[in-house]
Amino acid sequence: MELIRVFIKLAGFIIATLFFYSLIMLCLIFSFLGVNYEKLRGYLLRTWGKTCCRIFGIELKIKNPAPEPPFLLVSNHLSYIDVFVLFSQLRCLFVAKSDVKSWPLFGFIIRTSGILFIDRERKRDVTRVNKLISKNINNNQGIILFPEGTTSPGFDILPFRSSLLEYPASQNMPVSYAAISYETGEGAVPAYQSICWWDE
Repeated sequence: MELIRVFIKLAGFIIATLFFYSLIMLCLIFSFLGVNYEKLRGYLLRTWGKTCCRIFGIELKIKNPAPEPPFLLVSNHLSYIDVFVLFSQLRCLFVAKSDVKSWPLFGFIIRTSGILFIDRERKRDVTRVNKLISKNINNNQGIILFPEGTTSPGFDILPFRSSLLEYPASQNMPVSYAAISYETGEGAVPAYQSICWWDE
């Protein structure tokens, strides 16, 4: 029975992702007719995030109001689920590691949805990505960074890689932050073992 539930949730996630991606691509096509693509993309990504949270049974508890674009927000990183959670609350784009581009199917979807990528093996790529961050913030976009550079079980905060904070530092711009944590029900496998995806 548990295996069936997992299959249904994964199927729902894939269907929802393909559906919202199709809508985003339609918005991109109609942007040539004057449609505000960035605004509609942000709305669709936010709705996709909320839909994914429902599919996976994630109940959110938010302690403070979310920032409105333009903003730069830093967050700890525990799981791929973080992306659903943050998208559900914020009109934003993420800075992701370049490895994500090579994922089967989803790599293509992510690559064509406006996500910014950084190759952490190339120091020169920091300059390029900082320019993209600046451009997007100046276009009234929210940007999210995971400055730890990897996922963790969430027991503490890993050292920050601060190289992508150049724009807010140079502009004296406040930086927002999010602290994500997960809990499972009584008697269930602890969140750091069942939800968090770490040691990558």
